[in-house]
Amino acid sequence: MKFLDPMKYQNTFEIKKVAVVIPSYNRLGFLERLLDCLLKQTYNDFEVFIVDASDENIEKVISKYSRIPYFHFLLSEHKSITIQRNMGVKTALSREIFDYITFIDSDDYVIDTYLEDLVFLIGNDADVLFTLPFISYSPNDLLLKRGMEKPNKRIVGGIEAINMFLNGNASAAAWGKLYKASILKKHLFDESLVINEDYEFNFRALLDVDHVSISDYRGYCFYRKGESMTRRKNLTNEQLFGCIYANYIMLKKSLLYKDIKDACEQLYADNVLGFFPLFNFKKVSRSFKKKVYSILSSEISNDAIVAYKPYNKQGVIKKRCFLLNKHLYKLLFDIRLLIKGGKYSIADK
Repeated sequence: MKFLDPMKYQNTFEIKKVAVVIPSYNRLGFLERLLDCLLKQTYNDFEVFIVDASDENIEKVISKYSRIPYFHFLLSEHKSITIQRNMGVKTALSREIFDYITFIDSDDYVIDTYLEDLVFLIGNDADVLFTLPFISYSPNDLLLKRGMEKPNKRIVGGIEAINMFLNGNASAAAWGKLYKASILKKHLFDESLVINEDYEFNFRALLDVDHVSISDYRGYCFYRKGESMTRRKNLTNEQLFGCIYANYIMLKKSLLYKDIKDACEQLYADNVLGFFPLFNFKKVSRSFKKKVYSILSSEISNDAIVAYKPYNKQGVIKKRCFLLNKHLYKLLFDIRLLIKGGKYSIADK
């Protein structure tokens, strides 16, 4: 492992300790590539927490990297990326030695100066750093060049950062970012969500910060696998509603902030219209219908039409909106995941 070049960023930033959290599930070949990238990092004050739930033989990988004292393997029974990330974060925070936490997906990779560049770019005046990814459509692509020799950056408030990712001007993903550890002490990922979990996490976390560093630096290679539609089709009714309801909570919170209200409304409408056709109305029960009816009638009925206004001028979408409003009270799925432990207590919203 290379040490930080003392002349490269001399007197420009303070050395901080970084925790790298990597959720992993049946991506062991890619995982080895990523771990090899981390071995080459020019920054030396970091540790890696790999949380794995693979059906494959993870022992082979553990054996290969067991000599690396700053690589920590955690075995999980849960395949959920939110549960795995939370497990890695909690383990790191329990050490009480880390200043920052960053996330890398196991099938992605980073350039050799990635962690060094992140710490430099976040500086001493930001709580979170946003960077851009290099998007790869082939697992064999290699990002050989440094992200940018002189990347631009600017400091914005948490609300402006939310507005940027809601409008597609910044990535809402958890990867490609650097978070102060203090943020993760207050905000973990919602484990009831199986899609859009990064949106919900960043929305909640950024409402609680004052300074976000936005940079056009690219040092993270995101491998686009084209699995999102397949993933959506495999969601249960409960999981689909969980995604819609999480977006709805975001919408309600955004009403307090005029700068993000419209973008949140648009995102909510997009998600409802995207998820609604995937509901399986045949696999439901009457008892679920009664439970959901009482909640939806008080929570969503008055807001539903407002959220769909951007689509009213389009005939096909308008028809779908009509069907959605007609069937909102007939969605027969269990929402216990959402209100488990009082986390989404209707009385508090």
